[in-house]
Amino acid sequence: MKLLHGVVPEQMGNVRVIETLDHQSHILHFSLPGILPHYQVEQREKRVVRKQIRDSKEYYNRLFFDLSSSLPARYSYKKAFIYIIQFFSDRVIRDYDNRERKYVFDALRAALVIKDDNWQNMSVCESGEYDPGNPHTEIFISEHSYSIELFSYIQKYCISTEYDN
Repeated sequence: MKLLHGVVPEQMGNVRVIETLDHQSHILHFSLPGILPHYQVEQREKRVVRKQIRDSKEYYNRLFFDLSSSLPARYSYKKAFIYIIQFFSDRVIRDYDNRERKYVFDALRAALVIKDDNWQNMSVCESGEYDPGNPHTEIFISEHSYSIELFSYIQKYCISTEYDN
């Protein structure tokens, strides 16, 4: 099995900058503790759920702003390619469309990493992996023109090749 991107600090997460092979651009790699929050569309009107939504949005905005601020330079993408990998700590079946990506996109926009989160300014890909006892989320961002290089990097370093039965 390939080494997964592993240990994420308790509350803070982390960010790395990966230089592209041609040295003309960069890939941002955010590691966040936990998996993305569950999307509860049928309960949006309830006061408790609305507070959870506000709290989640504030958490991701603060997290991405703080992580982006720690970088040595400001990285921003005009046409971004975003790849999200959620590492689940168990093998329970989960649907991607039940996980709230909106917080991530809004936070990346607020941190000025992406210009906007509409279809003209970004593309998205998602996958899931199993990492027992270590639920976390890895988010990679590159210019759209470097998406093949990003896929290659993820295939080489982040995706497991053997599975436990």
